[in-house]
Amino acid sequence: MQAKDIFPMLEGKAGKKVKLEIKKAKGDKKTVYVKPIGGSAVKDLLYTRWVERNERIVDSVSEGRIAYVHVRAMNGPSFNEVYDRLSANTAIAMP
Repeated sequence: MQAKDIFPMLEGKAGKKVKLEIKKAKGDKKTVYVKPIGGSAVKDLLYTRWVERNERIVDSVSEGRIAYVHVRAMNGPSFNEVYDRLSANTAIAMP
C-alpha cells in the first residue's frame, strides 16, 4: 500500500486541532487528532536536535572531557542559553 503524503492536508492549519483517519495495513482504521506546528517551530526543533546530537557525539568521543558549544546568534538570549546548558551539564561551578 502506498503511503499518502499528509503534509498538503495540514497546510495552513498550524496550531489548530486536525482529525486524521489512519488506515492500518490490516484494514483497521484509527482516528487520531494532531495539532500541526508552523515552519518556524519546525526549524527550532531541527536546530535543537542538531545541537543535542553534536553534544552527544563530542561527549562520547571525548569521554566527557570536552563540551560542545554552539552559539545560535550574537545576542544576549543566545549567550544565556549557552551558559545555562553548560552550567547544567558540568560539575564545575560556573563563575
